[in-house]
Amino acid sequence: VHGLVLGPDLRVLHVNQAACAELQYDQDGLDGLSLRELFAPEEFGDGEGLPDLLLPGIECFMQTKLGRRIPVHCSAAEMEDNRGGVEGYVCI
Repeated sequence: VHGLVLGPDLRVLHVNQAACAELQYDQDGLDGLSLRELFAPEEFGDGEGLPDLLLPGIECFMQTKLGRRIPVHCSAAEMEDNRGGVEGYVCI
């Protein structure tokens, strides 16, 4: 299972080795990238929030470091801090 942890600004905070291998990045290369940089350009809307493409069951395309498109099914969940605010997101 590929997994990413994103901050509230939708930048990568942590990624597992399976995601690194599939996306052809090393850990350091993914840390700090925006979610927008990991998806094919046409997949991301104009909004600033979590895109609809991360809703369960939606097929979309991520993009490797070299620009190759990879079909994926993603799902994301919001992580809350102890005050109920958005701390980030976990995506698989």
